[in-house]
Amino acid sequence: MNKQLNVTFDLETLGNSSQAPIVQVAAVLFDNHGQILESVNLKADLKTIPQGFVVNFETLKWWFEQSNQAIKSVMTQGKLTHTEMLKEFMKWVLEIKDNYGKDISYWSHATFDPPILSNNFKVAGVYNPIPFRAHRDIRTLTHFAGFIDVKRSGVAHDAIDDCIYQAKYITKGFKLIKPIL
Repeated sequence: MNKQLNVTFDLETLGNSSQAPIVQVAAVLFDNHGQILESVNLKADLKTIPQGFVVNFETLKWWFEQSNQAIKSVMTQGKLTHTEMLKEFMKWVLEIKDNYGKDISYWSHATFDPPILSNNFKVAGVYNPIPFRAHRDIRTLTHFAGFIDVKRSGVAHDAIDDCIYQAKYITKGFKLIKPIL
């Protein structure tokens, strides 16, 4: 378990179905001790989201209830087109595999992030570099570890800050379940 590497990734979207458009994707590569080795933070210009996605108005309402800092960071600072954002993320994942090996676990909220990411890749015609068998679920870890107390910093709902938090959370979860494994 000591040599295992992990990526936690987070999406910010305009919906909660698999057809939701991604506006930000971020990820961090970390080891089982919590050391962050690499990171990526990509944001799309909202005007470049192609047709074919479903924007959920409840999600838009939810965004308007978030902090001004989160709204500004996620919704107004995108410089890449939606497709460029996905291609850059694909390249980052492939570089991680080349540099660190293919035995990497990809952590997220498995019923939310992977289906949305997969569909965005499909609609954009971009290869999905994450093998489906490599996905891990943060909620399942929480189920087995119990309460995981980790201090949050940064901007909630800015994907890169959420990833840094999730890496700490997952690492702490590993420590809590390791004695019982």
